[in-house]
Amino acid sequence: MNPLPLKKSRSFRFSVLQMLSLVTLCCVAFAWMRYPIQQTSRELELAAEIEQIGGHVTWGGLTAGRGMTGRSYLGAIDLTSAVVTEKLLAEIGSLSELTHLNLNDTNITDLGLQHLSTLPRIKQLEVSGTNITDLGVRQLATLTTLEVVKLERCNITDDSLDAIGTLRSIWMLHVDETQVTDAGMGSLDGLTKLRTLGVRGTHLSDAGLQELDKHEQLEMVFVDGTAVTDKGIDELNSLLPNRPVLR
Repeated sequence: MNPLPLKKSRSFRFSVLQMLSLVTLCCVAFAWMRYPIQQTSRELELAAEIEQIGGHVTWGGLTAGRGMTGRSYLGAIDLTSAVVTEKLLAEIGSLSELTHLNLNDTNITDLGLQHLSTLPRIKQLEVSGTNITDLGVRQLATLTTLEVVKLERCNITDDSLDAIGTLRSIWMLHVDETQVTDAGMGSLDGLTKLRTLGVRGTHLSDAGLQELDKHEQLEMVFVDGTAVTDKGIDELNSLLPNRPVLR
């Protein structure tokens, strides 16, 4: 006799079911996110030490899943112009997730570089303006994940290019203002991904420049302050699709 209350009752039941479904979905979502992003105490202490000496850190993150607790990690470290101790380098060398490390204009030596030779995921390493020599660079040959290497203003020679030439993932290399010569260019033949090369202020001439004719991926080659001539630049640019040589 009175259909209106029944209609309201159905509507009410439906609303309750909707709410229960929403609560269930929220519970599932929060259960999936129940593991917080955490930082290890060791990495927190290391980050504090780096910042105390004027450096900077960037954190990366791993989400929870498959029974693993989510956590953050030190992904990038910039220590430009800082005073770096052997102890600190040893700590940095143990960071399994580190991908970017900037040590430009620091006091790092070949011995210190040895601490970094086991970084499993390092992609970019910058040690320009340091006391690194060929001996130190040879230790980098174990870092097969390297993609970007900057060794500007270091006391290195063609011997360093022999070691670097084994790192097949490199796409950017800067050896500006070093002692490399024409003879070292052939050592880079295996770097088939090479897109950027900095050789400013080196002993490079037209002869060495022509050794780069196999690098079809090259986009930029910086040759300021070398013996390379305009003729040499035109010759290589005519052979490579991106006309990469810049003065």
